[in-house]
Amino acid sequence: MVRENSLNRWGDIVDTLKLDLGKPINYVTTEEVREISRKDPRLMASIDREDRLPLIFQKAGVFVLPISRTRYAIVKGKGYHRCDEIPSRVISFPSQLPFLPAAMRIGISESQRIDYAASSGMIGKIFGTKRMLPGFRLRKHTPEFSFKVGDSPVITVKSVQIEFDACYDDGERMIHFEGKVGHKAPDTFFVKQLYFPFRFMKESLPDRKPVEMFFFYNQTEGTYSCWRYEFPDPLNYEDISLAGSWTFRILPPIAPLDIEEIMGARSKRAEIPNQADDIEKIMALPFYVSEGFDNYIDLAERFGFEPRQAHYYGLAAESLGFVRLESGRFVLTELGEDFLGLDTGGQKSRMCESILTVPLIKEIISRLDRQSEAVTFEEIQEMVQRSLDRHSRRRRKQGRSISMGKRRAQTVIAWFRWLEKTTREFKVDRDKSITRIRD
Repeated sequence: MVRENSLNRWGDIVDTLKLDLGKPINYVTTEEVREISRKDPRLMASIDREDRLPLIFQKAGVFVLPISRTRYAIVKGKGYHRCDEIPSRVISFPSQLPFLPAAMRIGISESQRIDYAASSGMIGKIFGTKRMLPGFRLRKHTPEFSFKVGDSPVITVKSVQIEFDACYDDGERMIHFEGKVGHKAPDTFFVKQLYFPFRFMKESLPDRKPVEMFFFYNQTEGTYSCWRYEFPDPLNYEDISLAGSWTFRILPPIAPLDIEEIMGARSKRAEIPNQADDIEKIMALPFYVSEGFDNYIDLAERFGFEPRQAHYYGLAAESLGFVRLESGRFVLTELGEDFLGLDTGGQKSRMCESILTVPLIKEIISRLDRQSEAVTFEEIQEMVQRSLDRHSRRRRKQGRSISMGKRRAQTVIAWFRWLEKTTREFKVDRDKSITRIRD
């Protein structure tokens, strides 16, 4: 709200300077913006999405462009581009790194994600190259260049500060990335964030072809989406077109998890899994809690569940140690906070560790270690039922307890199917019996 109120002070600037927003271009100085708004001009001019434009600008169809260190242009035209659709096909890409970089466990900045995509080989796959060196990074100032916004008069820019989230040089091209990170891709982005770096590289490095990429890392899905944009008419700011798009999921380096090492319980866990069969949804729950979906009703709406089903998933995440209930609301535990900053592979490893501390899961694995044959679904039902009879307050309602036992046994099977894919140490047969894969 503070940010929105600050931007709305553009209305005071327009009124004080008697600007005519019907004109193709109006000019204001940084000093005028500072004096009238009482705000930092750079923050006032930093509007990276169309829906964040002040209402007075939205109605007039104008946007703000910096054109020098001391001057802004308020231009009529299309300053923003609607983000093209994310490709529905997700390409699984095995990382070419021998390990997961330690920095990926701390923070989720745009530059970190782009650098990981580059070092893993994903970006090289897009461009058909294995050799890319670091290019520009952080702040630069543009040389002088001129352009139009649609049919506007010529606009000249000189010494405007721009930022590179990441840039790579493959010997022929300078590949610039403007990155975003979040749980939902932005609807629009500021064309300037691609156009000004494009002109910077075109003017400064004539022996390299400038390439512009818009990048989005989806924290919920663990996917990396890239859109390549071109400016067919380099002198027209509005002439932006999509040249290609991709969505990847980077698979972590293959390293079998040491089951025995992580079997030790970190803390007390629920003895049997709650009725939440989809591990991916349990993994998403800490992210939703971090966004404010911290109760059963809100979680049900976010997942598209009935409240009762959301209740089960909340209890499952709680029993696995990622959240805890306080006054009817979920809050992240330290484990849950750490989980948010992990790469997709790291999240799967952490989830595996948590599952393997659940007493019933440990009991099944221990039985697999003691015997050569499989643990059958009937045996799992019996184990669940014994646990329910010991701990459930409903043990006197035998029929209901048996029904619950069967449902929870189904959850055990669902969790082992996930462990089968993740650890490659278990196999769930069609008859729901579980075996241990041995060397």
